[in-house]
Amino acid sequence: VLKKTGTSNALLRKAFSEETRKAPVLNQNGEVLVCFGGDPLCLGEKLISSLVDRPCVNKIHWLGSDLIFDRISDISEKVKLHKNLSEEQIIKLAKQCQLACVPCSTIFQELCCVGISIVCGYFIDNQSLPYNRYKQEEIFYPADELAQGLEDGSVVKLINRILENFNLEEEMI
Repeated sequence: VLKKTGTSNALLRKAFSEETRKAPVLNQNGEVLVCFGGDPLCLGEKLISSLVDRPCVNKIHWLGSDLIFDRISDISEKVKLHKNLSEEQIIKLAKQCQLACVPCSTIFQELCCVGISIVCGYFIDNQSLPYNRYKQEEIFYPADELAQGLEDGSVVKLINRILENFNLEEEMI
């Protein structure tokens, strides 16, 4: 994203802006980073519940806040909860994952700087316009409307295919 639009136009924390100058680290380890911000629709929980039993998913890193984690109890040994991370810690976490699933928000822009493969969608109105703009640039695997994609299983199927190294380059859009 930022290599096409320029870092001077992005509202990014400094460490993420500096990451654009580094080569991405690409992993094939089956680790997934999930972050849905405040997540009023509990999409993170729905996604994680759907992914946890998939054989291609080795670990799920759930990045969130106290508000989210207060709602959940023990999910699975595959799920590691992360909260209150610094920007450097988020970068380190993203670099150890093969894939991230996030909405088209600030975390999406930050993860683009790290170079991780991203499944991106939207779940609130103010995310749909930037989502559609970035989708035209073919810089992520499109999940479109996340609540619907989690309901019909299309988001989980997409993540599963990516982790299984299915060649999706021609299917990015």
